[in-house]
Amino acid sequence: MRRFGITALLAALSIAFYWKLVLTNEYTWLDSPDMAYLEAPRLQFQAQLWHKLRFPLWDPHHWAGQPFLGQITGAADPLNWPLLLAGFRDGKIRQDLLHWHFVFAHWLAALLMYWLCRDRSRSRTGALLAACVFSFGGYVGTSDWPQVLHGCLWTPAILLFLLRAAEGRQPVASAAMAGMFTGLSWLSGHHQAPYYLTLLVASFWTWLVLRDRSLPTVRLAAISLLFTGLVSALQTLPGWEYGRLAMRWAGATRPLRWFDKVPAQVHEHFSLRLPDLGGIVAAGAQGHVSLFLGTAAFALAVIAVVSLWRDWTVRVLALLALAGIVLAISEQNPLYGLIYGLVPWFEKARVPARIAFLFCAAAAALTAWGWDWLRVQQSKLVPRVLAIGAAVFLLVAVALRLPQLALPALTLAALAALVEALRRGALSPMLPAHSPCSSSSSNSPTSATSPAVTRKATNPSGPNSGVTATSPTSFAGRRAPSVSSSTTPKSPITSATGTASTPSSASPPPPPLTSPPSNGTSRKCKTCSPSASASPANP
Repeated sequence: MRRFGITALLAALSIAFYWKLVLTNEYTWLDSPDMAYLEAPRLQFQAQLWHKLRFPLWDPHHWAGQPFLGQITGAADPLNWPLLLAGFRDGKIRQDLLHWHFVFAHWLAALLMYWLCRDRSRSRTGALLAACVFSFGGYVGTSDWPQVLHGCLWTPAILLFLLRAAEGRQPVASAAMAGMFTGLSWLSGHHQAPYYLTLLVASFWTWLVLRDRSLPTVRLAAISLLFTGLVSALQTLPGWEYGRLAMRWAGATRPLRWFDKVPAQVHEHFSLRLPDLGGIVAAGAQGHVSLFLGTAAFALAVIAVVSLWRDWTVRVLALLALAGIVLAISEQNPLYGLIYGLVPWFEKARVPARIAFLFCAAAAALTAWGWDWLRVQQSKLVPRVLAIGAAVFLLVAVALRLPQLALPALTLAALAALVEALRRGALSPMLPAHSPCSSSSSNSPTSATSPAVTRKATNPSGPNSGVTATSPTSFAGRRAPSVSSSTTPKSPITSATGTASTPSSASPPPPPLTSPPSNGTSRKCKTCSPSASASPANP
């Protein structure tokens, strides 16, 4: 039931974020030349054949006929098939169904990112945050091409099973599942994101083989690549045959054949520039693709990398994000030139800026780690990192004359001040542990059955030894064991005759409200308790 609730919540968030598409008839994602002249006619052609119970293998309308499936345009994508089987309106595919299909893809992307974070023991709140950042921001949130969107939304699932296989958690099944999701990305209808994901999977398995130097690891790598080939064969085999016979207009001065490399000048033209990196935190400052994650999300990702570098999952995600952003800047990049010259078919991807979807996916996942760490830690390092980030953004804004970076700089400065205030105790998101309103009487009938998770003070001889306080969720996303305040032992008061007796009315008055008693009892303040006769409430 709880899993269904999370699924429904992500669906509701997806609808709320794209409400203009599905709740009104005034907006559309088809309002561009490529969508109107290419994507809508392609979907219409496929839907007509599906309603005639025919699979779209051949396109009779272009160049006196050519293989439609071999063009890699989404005919083999199972995510499109329910849309193509839906009803028509006036003989055409319904526009409202196209809008719902667009929202469905983003819901699936959010669900997969949530699955990845929960599998890595992140909290529900952190996983939800990462899911929203991945699905509604960055590359996925701004891609209108269905083939491009469907190709990269499988990234969290691929990472999930690669990490499982590396840890030895059902390694054979995990390797096969990683290959299966990589193969599904090839069925999307575009070659760029699937090629980059295949290169990621191959690089990951190469690293594991070199690390372990064992035959079982080689077998796991072979299983993963085998499943990639089997699942993607419906699209890759026709595409391979068609590509070897076709001419391609890729932005060069002449059409290119299969064995002709896409010129490096074309790659440089579709590359990101250094000023485009400001688009990570400033909306609108973007090049060929959008990198916008927001100041808060990017700050959480940076906090995760700085504070949790010992976590090997964080290291993997950080290196993936770094590789995605470095390779997206291909101009004057020796590393990109080395890969361009040595890695087979790398040059056919043509648009290096789209490698940045790996950065967006990894950074979105890191926000879950940053969120979970920030809410349970009180470190001097966090406000310092945020303050340094604010200074860097401000310097970049002045040096590159990018006024849109001023707002992210101020946001980071405000976050640094807020975190520092919370660390020093000047602000508090909840009642402090020593407050009389946050502790309950040890003999209260509700204290032993309270649903709140409580813990004892770490110093049994200190002033707060008998005070119970609400314990936050642990870093791994699990609750600490419940310890009832009713189990606190009461120290009997020894009378003058040497016998033990309980406190009487002649006992000294309790200490002031700022200094709680040490025997586990506390008093209610008049603000929280309107009547002195009311039973003390549980925190």
